[in-house]
Amino acid sequence: MTESRGRRIHIDGDLRLDGEVLAEARGAFLHVPLEHFLASPEGQAAGEAWRGRLHSDGE
Repeated sequence: MTESRGRRIHIDGDLRLDGEVLAEARGAFLHVPLEHFLASPEGQAAGEAWRGRLHSDGE
């Protein structure tokens, strides 16, 4: 993590093999509370689908 301000997180990374850089990546992410997504009908449907998958795998 290279920077964190409020809900924003910046991450840099690289993939190395024997010290040689094969790939580099940079990302910026924004934390959004789960409740934000669950407030919409689409988010509620996705939450129910995910809950169903979790319960079917564990039973």
